[in-house]
Amino acid sequence: YGRNVQLKLQESVSVMDFGLLGDGSDEGVKMQAAIDAVNASGGGTLRFPAGTYGTGTAQINWKSNVSAIFDACTIQSSVAVGVAHSVIDTTGASNWHWSGHVIIQNTNVGATLKCYGVTGVVSTFCSIESIHFQNLARGLEMDLWEDCTFRAISGSSIIGQLKSASDLISSVLIFNGCKRIVVDSVRAVGIAKPAVYFAVSTPALGIDNEDISIGQINSTSVLTAENLGIGLGIRSGNNITVGTVTHRGGYRAVAIQLESGDTALGFSLSNLTVGEVNANDVTGNSGSSGVYVNSEDGANRISKTTIGSINVDGASVWGAYFSDCDYLNIGAISAHNINAATSLEGVKFFSVKYSTVGNILVNKARTSGLRMDTCTTLAIDNVIVIDCNEANSGSDGVRTDSCVTCSISKVTVETTGAGNAHTRAVEVNSDTTMVLGNVVSIGGNASEVTFNLTAFTKKTYGGFYDTVAPTAGTWAAGDKVHNSAPAASTATDMGWVCTAAGAPGTWKGFGDISA
Repeated sequence: YGRNVQLKLQESVSVMDFGLLGDGSDEGVKMQAAIDAVNASGGGTLRFPAGTYGTGTAQINWKSNVSAIFDACTIQSSVAVGVAHSVIDTTGASNWHWSGHVIIQNTNVGATLKCYGVTGVVSTFCSIESIHFQNLARGLEMDLWEDCTFRAISGSSIIGQLKSASDLISSVLIFNGCKRIVVDSVRAVGIAKPAVYFAVSTPALGIDNEDISIGQINSTSVLTAENLGIGLGIRSGNNITVGTVTHRGGYRAVAIQLESGDTALGFSLSNLTVGEVNANDVTGNSGSSGVYVNSEDGANRISKTTIGSINVDGASVWGAYFSDCDYLNIGAISAHNINAATSLEGVKFFSVKYSTVGNILVNKARTSGLRMDTCTTLAIDNVIVIDCNEANSGSDGVRTDSCVTCSISKVTVETTGAGNAHTRAVEVNSDTTMVLGNVVSIGGNASEVTFNLTAFTKKTYGGFYDTVAPTAGTWAAGDKVHNSAPAASTATDMGWVCTAAGAPGTWKGFGDISA
């Protein structure tokens, strides 16, 4: 039986049937005609054979019920640098699927490039199998998309509007007020802004991103004068899950931040889960940190964030920084080489409440290994700090300031060589109800390794360890310090006990050791 044109168009047809050649010439008008024809017939699938399909300066408007099969081809625009443009716009288009692999790019590049790959407002029930963006200002930007699935999204040289600090969403993948989106993987190379960014939608809408999951993000930043390369950036979101973030260079591996005024516009950040963060050489500028979680909006705090593990090797400021967060849950933090000229603490918590952290390991930090400031009910299991101030001999392994009802089960601070020593293993300042378990200090000397424990109402020690009795700090009668280097000699004590409170008080040896 014969088939009419409408039935044929509802099946898979080649764009070659509409006169496209795929030879790199400007075929934007013909491509739009092919999409319109399939849509007018009730929907179907367009096949793009291998080749390069030029669109010139035309914007391709995708339509509902039009799917595509890309046989490893390229769609290429040629708009001038500085001209705002989308290669493909999907506004209002729903129920479409792109299979195969396609590269979307622009021929002209520059610091003020404003050409975007795929954009659109209100698209639903869409899916993409494999897509790569290059030489663009943004890759895939979704405004109010819902119920979509993406398998593999990648981008390279996504550096548009590099000199514009306001254009923070020059990214490979951008969410604006989206819901129920699943992405398997995102790969970004040579980015100067976030690889994946959960942005705020049009302020009048005030719609958060919700119920979105990403399997893995792998990103590498390009080193530039204004390097804001970020693996994962979240400014608006609820119930967001990301499996793994692996990031090298740039500004931050993970940045979760509420900006001033966001809450008044109806935005919030809560119920965020990241399985694993790996950050390497995050030193793109003087503000770079491995993980940065902060609310600058006094009307709201970041709530219910869980991160399984954080590993940072090299950062300009902090290995990991958390501020104005409630119900934070972190399994483990490992921070190495946080000792640049601009570096501060290996890990810092500021105004964090009702939160738990498993293990913290800091290996070389310029100031303190761990600092807790103005925190409430923050419980940490185990802290190990090694050579906490290689470049600065005036800091502490662990420092706490103005904390309430906080606890650390065990602290170990070790100095491995000359020039690496800390001033104090632990310094507690103006805290209320700070509970410390075991404190072990290894290495250093009497002037470098002391305890300055002052002004907190409850002290619980599983034990302090040092090679000499304390010579500084405020101590209570009955406090004990165990000898960390006992020897078989009657002249060696097992430790020292404070017999009279003071600064440092009166200390007497106890427990002679047999020769």
